Amino acid sequence: MRRNQVVNISEFSTWTLKISSQRQKVTADSVKAGGSGRLQKMGSKDTTQLDLNYRSSSLSLDITKGSSVLQAGDRAPDALLSDGTWLSDFYRGVHFSVVMFVKNEGLANKLNSRFNGAVKSVLLDSIYAAYFGNEQYIYIIRPDGYTGMIAPSDSEAELISYLDGYLMYNQL
Repeated sequence: MRRNQVVNISEFSTWTLKISSQRQKVTADSVKAGGSGRLQKMGSKDTTQLDLNYRSSSLSLDITKGSSVLQAGDRAPDALLSDGTWLSDFYRGVHFSVVMFVKNEGLANKLNSRFNGAVKSVLLDSIYAAYFGNEQYIYIIRPDGYTGMIAPSDSEAELISYLDGYLMYNQL
């Protein structure tokens, strides 16, 4: 198609379907080919966006001075939990997720009640600390699935301040 060309909508939908079908055929052929490596080439870091991060964004705050493997602005880690669910299932939704480890149960309850459903806290066993880098920290996961804040577990005021900045409607 040429630029500024008027196209009949049925012709355009036929063209779109043809392109989609071609991509599906290439993918299916790559799978059938086995170890040829074509499918792996299609799944590069550029196409999967696994190297995408927002570390320099104003939405990312790390008050640990970057001492964690996971950094604010990175995609939130996922893990299969002992009950058979995935951590990413907990992130799903329009709420902020606060990931902390068992010793912070009081803070988890305080955040959940203060933000009335806009924040959900999950308490993990220390076995899951390897996914995050340090069980001494608390991790706020934004609704878009990226880490918004990393803070030491004794930083209650900073955590509340960060969340208040995005959830001011609860105070009106």
